[in-house]
Amino acid sequence: MGEIHYLISDASKKVDVEAHVLRYWEEELELQIPRNEMGHRYYTEEYIRLFCHIKELKDNGYQLKAIKNNLPKLKEMEEEAADLKTFIGPLPAERRLTEAIPGEYKREPAELIQPANGQEVAAEDKMVQFQNIMGNIISQALRDNAELLGREVENRVSDKVIK
Repeated sequence: MGEIHYLISDASKKVDVEAHVLRYWEEELELQIPRNEMGHRYYTEEYIRLFCHIKELKDNGYQLKAIKNNLPKLKEMEEEAADLKTFIGPLPAERRLTEAIPGEYKREPAELIQPANGQEVAAEDKMVQFQNIMGNIISQALRDNAELLGREVENRVSDKVIK
């Protein structure tokens, strides 16, 4: 039996993202998606699983750069998983591919990247730190502003009701 090929519209439904997202990930991650005689992309089950893992990582806050840097690990884990499934059936749900990506690339509030072994922090890592700090500052300002605005609206409505 031959391998099943999916067009981008079908693949995007299986991965639960828009087709343009698959094209974007393909470009950013430098994936070599095969094409048919007419030049249309087609996706195998292997690529769909890979994109599902990428989506899971993105949903967990990982950046495409971190995913790209660790793509060989993802592919290796996928191959190991396929080999294991052949012998023992599906893997336990608790084994997640997010373990393959170092946590330092995951965006989490107030998590600063510490240099390892006295090495200097790369410019990209500094940018991630800066973005995290700015995100935290903006989030806090929005929360504070929403509180103040809420109180102001409440006071004005109360005054109007009293009048």
